[in-house]
Amino acid sequence: MKTLTKILLLFICSNAIQCQKVLKTTDTIGGSNEYKLAVPEIMEQTTALNDIAKLQYQNPEEELYVIVIDEDKENFKNTYKRLNKYNENISATENYREIQIQQISKGIKNPEIQSTTNKQFKGCAEPSPIVQMDGNNENINLDVAYYISFAENKDKVYMIMAWTLKDFKNKHHKTLNNIVSSFEIL
Repeated sequence: MKTLTKILLLFICSNAIQCQKVLKTTDTIGGSNEYKLAVPEIMEQTTALNDIAKLQYQNPEEELYVIVIDEDKENFKNTYKRLNKYNENISATENYREIQIQQISKGIKNPEIQSTTNKQFKGCAEPSPIVQMDGNNENINLDVAYYISFAENKDKVYMIMAWTLKDFKNKHHKTLNNIVSSFEIL
């Protein structure tokens, strides 16, 4: 019985360690050499995730996905000012975060923001928000965990979004958080 208990304990401990393992990454340059992002080596480049994302990687077997979208900052500001949706009292990054989270939430049933933190990305003048949000993606009818960060430089605003199925969230939490936290403007 003691041997069975030891084997069971060893199995439980190894699974707990594996669930928190961060996957080995490689720096990936995107957006015409504008930025870099640490992408797990097990992910492959794709163009199938989003029509406007400049950088897209996936590993469907591990349910790991990441995209980077960038937009011209002045066009973004002018468009949302015309729509009376731009708040002059906060930064372009904060405006971009609020607008993008609203847009993303439209396709998610019962969106729940789990946490919001700030990170000072290399190449950005001010700390940038990082949001972790869970919800049921209505397009695929599955529960998804999203990790989203936002940044800006003098010309552009950026959204870095990584996600996995909610069932894989504990396994990939550190990896997804590291992906969205690794963004650097070159």
